[in-house]
Amino acid sequence: MAMTLSFHENFDNAEMTKGFEIVSQGSGFPTITNERVHFFADKMRVPRFCNHVSRPRLIELLKKSSRQIGATLITGRAETGKTALASEFSENYERVAWYQIEAAETDWHLFARYFAAIFGEDFEAPGNSTGEIIKFVEKLLENVAQKLDAPLLIVLDDVHNIFDAEWFNEFFVTLLYQLTPAIHLVLLSRTKPPQPLWRIRSKQVLGVIDEKLLAFNLDETKEYFKRYNLLEKLAGSAHKKSFGRISHLKQFIKTP
Repeated sequence: MAMTLSFHENFDNAEMTKGFEIVSQGSGFPTITNERVHFFADKMRVPRFCNHVSRPRLIELLKKSSRQIGATLITGRAETGKTALASEFSENYERVAWYQIEAAETDWHLFARYFAAIFGEDFEAPGNSTGEIIKFVEKLLENVAQKLDAPLLIVLDDVHNIFDAEWFNEFFVTLLYQLTPAIHLVLLSRTKPPQPLWRIRSKQVLGVIDEKLLAFNLDETKEYFKRYNLLEKLAGSAHKKSFGRISHLKQFIKTP
């Protein structure tokens, strides 16, 4: 399997930081000072997990979705395994553009600069009119597609943080329709977008994996227990009591 790298790590650092700075995670939010934008690099790296239980059945669903549709929305409450699943899926790609979104990034100018930065692009943040947003996304994805030498996975983590932004609908719909066979998108969210998803899904541009599918089946629960050296015979009982919810299974790790 090819080594997975965040997309921006594949560009020359001087080109990547032209006009802005990428810094380590710290307190506060990204700031713009003297027209230099300070980004947190940790938000643009693929997270890795210890004692992760592989989810081959869900990985196959994601592969199928990326081949047939191109974009997948994974929804579930906190600690349901969304990010871990996307991280595992990213191992199938040499190019990964990952963006962990925070509430402050409902500001379009900040979001747009971050979104460009995960591809190693330094786009000036456009205005937030519908036309400018559409033009920005189209031009950015066009530039990215021209540079690709391998399929690209885009992951937007905690995308629910920008659902209330005035510009979200234009950005979301434009992005879905700018995907190419070589560019795949995974959206991680605690809730579904406010837009009626049935309209988008009926046009075969978005697949959905919900919290019910994220729940561990019995075999996955047994594997989870094995990772923590717990008796396999306890897994059946724990699975029934927890309904396979990962957050509930964690309680058995603390109190078997």
